[in-house]
Amino acid sequence: MSKNRNPKKKQYIPACIFCKSTPVTEEHLWPHWIEKEFSKEGEDKHVVNNYQTLSHDGSRTQHSYRVLNRNIIRIVVKKFCAPCNNGWMSRIETESKEIIKSLILDKPILLEGDEQSKLARWGILKSIIGEYADSKDVKIVISKEERLNFFQTNELSPNFKVYIGRSLAEQDIWKTTLFTHFTGYLNFQNFILFSPPKPNAQWSLFVKNTFVMIVFWSEKQLDLNLPPPVINKFVQIHPLTNISFSYDSILALSGVEMNYVRENLNKHSFAVVDK
Repeated sequence: MSKNRNPKKKQYIPACIFCKSTPVTEEHLWPHWIEKEFSKEGEDKHVVNNYQTLSHDGSRTQHSYRVLNRNIIRIVVKKFCAPCNNGWMSRIETESKEIIKSLILDKPILLEGDEQSKLARWGILKSIIGEYADSKDVKIVISKEERLNFFQTNELSPNFKVYIGRSLAEQDIWKTTLFTHFTGYLNFQNFILFSPPKPNAQWSLFVKNTFVMIVFWSEKQLDLNLPPPVINKFVQIHPLTNISFSYDSILALSGVEMNYVRENLNKHSFAVVDK
């Protein structure tokens, strides 16, 4: 009697996206302490997998757009092992906690180089986590090499650009919490596309009360392309452009400008750099 030689299919075991260890644990996209110390009320739209391609005639094509109505504070991602989650990732959260609290409360905190680096490191970590926040049709853009370097060194890659701003918008929507995640294509060798290439840029918008942060990553160290009246109200904290500044010195974004950023960040960040 012949033996069954068909091997059993190996069971998929999720591994940590940083160190590849198992098992994995849950990590909150936004720090859990925000829900404890600030309002628990309100849901906002969490936009994921929003990306476009540009045709040879200059027209844009929307390939995917998903909006999830859910409480942003309670989003968890199960992609990290306990040593990473409770170790270096937790240290980044702890180092930035008091800074973020001050920004949410719009306190006149002085942000020197060290504080800016801590805040930028937190934003980059959350941007990486944010790519895995949607369990369906996830499009991972930030490279494995980038994640590995961040895990091993905690250094801030020049491929990331991190900006912070202040919002004094009165609408209720800006008093809750917002996370918006976009992916896109920024480098085309050939404008005539038979199939979409792999996305090579990612930008994330974080908002809580007065605190606004944009984290932008691209393969070629590009600048975020928003119109001057809007981008000039942000301060780039990575790579460092100011040795120090007071948060309350940043010109506040109005409700109209906040809506503009939220609705048009993808459109105005889209660019073609290879010709």
